[in-house]
Amino acid sequence: YNHFALHLSRMLVQNNLADGAKVYIVSQIGKPINEPQLLHIVLVNRRTENKHIEELAQNAIGDIASFSKMHLSKLKN
Repeated sequence: YNHFALHLSRMLVQNNLADGAKVYIVSQIGKPINEPQLLHIVLVNRRTENKHIEELAQNAIGDIASFSKMHLSKLKN
């Protein structure tokens, strides 16, 4: 989750949704990785409506398994 939180915060900034972003993710034992117990986003100078931020975060969380596989394969090489 730590690497994914950094990835999501970078996505928010790179997509010009804010000047800065901090993402906090909390897991819950026994739940799938794409269903965090808490996803908290703190933005600096938000540039869009919350719905755009929520959509980006939901899409990213939905693809977290692919992100994890990609990240793990980079670590192995």
